[in-house]
Amino acid sequence: MSSKKTFDTLNDAIKAAKEVNILKFAQANGYDFKKMGKNRYNGIQHGSLTITPSLNRFFYFSGNFGGDTIAFAQKMMGITDFKQAVEFINSNDYERFDHEAFKNLKINNKPYIYDASKESKNFLLAYNYLVNERKITSEVVRYLHKNGLIRQDKKGNIIFPYIKDLEIVGAARQGTYTKSDGSTFKQIEENSDGTHGFNYLNGLPKHLKFFESPIDLLSYLSIHQDNLKKINNTWFICMHGLKESVVQNYFKQAQAKLTKEKIKQMLNATDVDFEIIHNSFKEKGVNPKSIQNALDDAGLAASSYATVKKYVMANLQSVFMCVDNDEKGITFAMKIQKAMKMFDYLDYQFEIPTMPTTVKATGLDKWDWNDELKFHLGKLAMAKNQVEHDFIEVQADDYLQAELIDDNEINEIALNTRSLTHQMEAVP
Repeated sequence: MSSKKTFDTLNDAIKAAKEVNILKFAQANGYDFKKMGKNRYNGIQHGSLTITPSLNRFFYFSGNFGGDTIAFAQKMMGITDFKQAVEFINSNDYERFDHEAFKNLKINNKPYIYDASKESKNFLLAYNYLVNERKITSEVVRYLHKNGLIRQDKKGNIIFPYIKDLEIVGAARQGTYTKSDGSTFKQIEENSDGTHGFNYLNGLPKHLKFFESPIDLLSYLSIHQDNLKKINNTWFICMHGLKESVVQNYFKQAQAKLTKEKIKQMLNATDVDFEIIHNSFKEKGVNPKSIQNALDDAGLAASSYATVKKYVMANLQSVFMCVDNDEKGITFAMKIQKAMKMFDYLDYQFEIPTMPTTVKATGLDKWDWNDELKFHLGKLAMAKNQVEHDFIEVQADDYLQAELIDDNEINEIALNTRSLTHQMEAVP
């Protein structure tokens, strides 16, 4: 799809960018829409986003801004620099805008169907890219691949499926070849459910952690690999950008799963008081019919309702926004925080990678979880090299200065060396 174009003047480049079909441009970059009439499309991930095909323009009501294709790239996609936005639009062969045919534009509302025939039995290219280039630990990659959460297609791209209750409802693909500009091929498959994303559930969904990209999610798992047992009952979720719809959907899904689990634990109780149940739901802003729906979803007969003595809401415990350390990520996290205030029982936190002072001094304005992982591994490697160097010196001096170092001190040094060496087993 990529096709570098050249223009005689900047004005020519601007004109060409404005002639790109804004609806097709937005769809190609991960935005899904629902047709609301002959001349209006509403965003699915962003409910207040509207595109008017006849004008080839958009408007975002939540932010009270809008504009043409260039403005969309700047304000919705975060390419704030005007010239860079123009260059980005013109660097791909996007469909041109047809003023005469705008009424014939159609959104494909077909259900998503995962094509398993495109999968490759060979996982080598995906494994090599993730482990050797992005520094994801081999243990994380092997585990997720073994469980079908990461796959490879026949073109060598990584497949990140969106799995919901064992069903694939969408997928994102990422290339394993890095281009000269440092980018890789990225695509969200057609008809993918925009309210879902690549995800990994470890136990029950009592804690939700949201990430901007699959690589960020995998990087976080790699950093915390040794402590994953402590981070149990957690749902790690990729938004594939910054999508409110994904946060809302998984929030509801988590509550539903926890509700079913709670009901199963209460099946031996008797003398149900539905008045108490109703009021409990009402106080928490939940539809009182949810308990019946949850029982239905859990496959329990109507006669089982009377076995529930009382219903205690199975609340989520925490939500973490593990977004990039940049202006867009932080702004999004703050917006979600405002929406979460009504859930006063919920622990809402920002878990954002901390940009090192030395890096910040260079003027860099973005730091993601993959940056954090590589920096973390770099520090461990330096520590390992230093300890091994110091230990060798101690061994060399041991013969000459044995009387200056007692056995306990030597044993302590050896134990520290073995401990750090164990930590570095995953370091390439």
